[in-house]
Amino acid sequence: MRSKIVLLVGVLGIFVAMSGFRPFLQVTNVCPTCKTGPRFDTVMLTTGAKVLSDVVAQNDDYYVLKRFGEFRMVKKTDVSSVEWKSKTPPTLATGDQVLLHSGIAFHGTISTVEKGRFITIQSGKFAHTVWSSLILAAYRGGKPVVFK
Repeated sequence: MRSKIVLLVGVLGIFVAMSGFRPFLQVTNVCPTCKTGPRFDTVMLTTGAKVLSDVVAQNDDYYVLKRFGEFRMVKKTDVSSVEWKSKTPPTLATGDQVLLHSGIAFHGTISTVEKGRFITIQSGKFAHTVWSSLILAAYRGGKPVVFK
């Protein structure tokens, strides 16, 4: 019985890992006294889903999305359109990004690449060291980084 449960959890984990964009964590209200909600860009996915977030950067393959301090990346091929919160689309920076298999992204400045071992990325005053086995993709200045 226990082995069946472990197998089921493993199969579900593989299914989740193979799916595309990972949603942001659910946040119902960060400011209960605010009269208006936050303004976001609306990213329309090719599946028809809408993702409300700030599009803060891009690289060759992904848009970098931020909502309430959380970063995610979505493949440009999975995006059908972006409705910008301002009337004119912003000029998106490239910056450096590290995308994890879990769907979480780090956005900042890559300071160290130890091929086959780890990448360190500085984000504000925090330095994040990520092992290569956890990394799906990495980008420096918008271009892919060889890290394995």
